[in-house]
Amino acid sequence: MEAPERGNLDGVEKIKEKIFGTKEFGELSQQAGALRTGRSLTISGIAGSLLAYVAVCVFQERRSQVLLLTSDEDKAEKLRDDCALLAGGSHVLLFGTPPVRQAQAFDMTSSIAQIETLKALSSGDT
Repeated sequence: MEAPERGNLDGVEKIKEKIFGTKEFGELSQQAGALRTGRSLTISGIAGSLLAYVAVCVFQERRSQVLLLTSDEDKAEKLRDDCALLAGGSHVLLFGTPPVRQAQAFDMTSSIAQIETLKALSSGDT
């Protein structure tokens, strides 16, 4: 993903402020803030890039990891890109499928991104 220009980031921040300032996002922030450790918050009916705004809102309110599951790799990559734009790339990790290659008899390798994602999830770094 290419780094966005400064003007684009300012526009994204303005949109983010407007969305986060809505009544619905205020309620979401309250629910996320009241969530007890070890409990989950299930949200449905969110379409497109709005899911990234929801995830970042919860992340910022909780100051802890947010795990998102998608139905396919393309959606996961788009969601990762959207979240990275809103929250900063260092806060967003993707555990995706490794590149397709011919099967080998015994293959213990994983992509570095998968290993780093699992490490961060297990240690609570992100």
